[in-house]
Amino acid sequence: MVLLLYGVPTTIHGSFKDAKTGMDILKATFKRYKSKNLSDYSDVIEPKDFRTPDLSIIIDDSCKAWLKPVSEWKVFDLPQCPGFTIIRDIFTAAGQRYWIEQCLVDFTRTPNITNLDVLGAPAADRNCLWKHHLERGIEKKCLLDKLRWVTLGYHHNWDTKVYSNDMYTPFPDNLGQLSSLVARVVGCHDFKAEAAIVNYYHMDSTLAPHTDHSEIDQTPPLMSISFGQSAIFLLGGETRDVQPIAVYLHSGDVAIMAGPSRLAYHAVPRVIQCGLKPWLADCCESWTDMDKYLETSRINMNIRQVYPSSTS
Repeated sequence: MVLLLYGVPTTIHGSFKDAKTGMDILKATFKRYKSKNLSDYSDVIEPKDFRTPDLSIIIDDSCKAWLKPVSEWKVFDLPQCPGFTIIRDIFTAAGQRYWIEQCLVDFTRTPNITNLDVLGAPAADRNCLWKHHLERGIEKKCLLDKLRWVTLGYHHNWDTKVYSNDMYTPFPDNLGQLSSLVARVVGCHDFKAEAAIVNYYHMDSTLAPHTDHSEIDQTPPLMSISFGQSAIFLLGGETRDVQPIAVYLHSGDVAIMAGPSRLAYHAVPRVIQCGLKPWLADCCESWTDMDKYLETSRINMNIRQVYPSSTS
């Protein structure tokens, strides 16, 4: 059975190949959105039909400085992808600034692991990336420009694709508290954040199609929190032959992949300059330097539970 979904042919309970290239539909769609010649984004979903989250969710005191009241949160469930939820407008402007600073200043320090370690960057330099960035000047290349990822908690082994106890450092308490609270929106009241990969995108950065299946327990949801410039996010199915849905993710958005979408293929083919700066609303102090960085950057915190709740 084939139908037209947002102007793109797809299949239900079947597979589909791109007629022109013969490549799987996921790769073909990824390349289309990645193309510099693409000017039509009309098939990218901008969520509008929101629901109110469970108002019994309580924001504890440790999170109140970052978050708006739960009654103001905007929850969007993508009906074509059961289990996929976007939560918009949960952060105060100060909350966005707080987490952006965490990603640029605190999370980049040892003992957390970054791609800069692979490049042989001295630990002393790693522990003051933002300071070096300011000293060299915003327009000059520095070590921060080479930063692509940071791992927290259980550190993902990029060679073996597994998590293990011998690659573990304490997971940040603040990020754990935030993640547990947000997970309750999709009914995961026992979610425990144990690992995170923080990605640092520039305007030409992409994230290739993949699934997240390294966790020992693949039942808990995946959580993704975005800051900075917007992105087109592709969410497909359990195989690469399922037509992915394209949706916008903006600064402050939380995307959750749970249930049927937990092991779905997903990707980020393009970062888009959005023009909006929600992190600057109500900002009285000078935040010029980080704002300048964010004008051409996107930061994404990907959070997951590794072990079953009973043994974690």
